[in-house]
Amino acid sequence: MSTATNRSGPADGDAPGWAVLFALLIAHGHSHAEILDYTLNQFEAYVQAAERRDRSALRSQLLAARAGQWGNAEQFQGLLRALQN
Repeated sequence: MSTATNRSGPADGDAPGWAVLFALLIAHGHSHAEILDYTLNQFEAYVQAAERRDRSALRSQLLAARAGQWGNAEQFQGLLRALQN
């Protein structure tokens, strides 16, 4: 995963930097001390899992919003497909 090797932070369109990824893991219940003890493979796996959980949560929010909205079903289905794991 290329995100873990970018230490300086993201440029437009680049992978997030270390601080962003640490913040993501901390938001998902990891402590800073725990993260420092992870191997690179563990770190990348936890980041990927956190990203999947965030996409799943967003998908659920979209489904709830759609229940109260009427719009273009084709566009909505395309957005749902983009958020699939």
